[in-house]
Amino acid sequence: MARGKRGNTVEKWETALIKTMLDQKEHTDQDILAYFTRPNRSLNHRIISEIRRGTRDKGVKPATEEQL
Repeated sequence: MARGKRGNTVEKWETALIKTMLDQKEHTDQDILAYFTRPNRSLNHRIISEIRRGTRDKGVKPATEEQL
């Protein structure tokens, strides 16, 4: 893996789930980060903020409640 590239991005399907979680307003950013962080991938609040503002993965639609 290239230096500085730690795999700290989210896949499109994960973005869809995050958008739905944000829309529900039942989950804090910390809850969302805990759900999507793995031992080999650490995410930070910036990614959640970018998804919330619509500056990351604009074309990805939120997941359905059933998908979530």
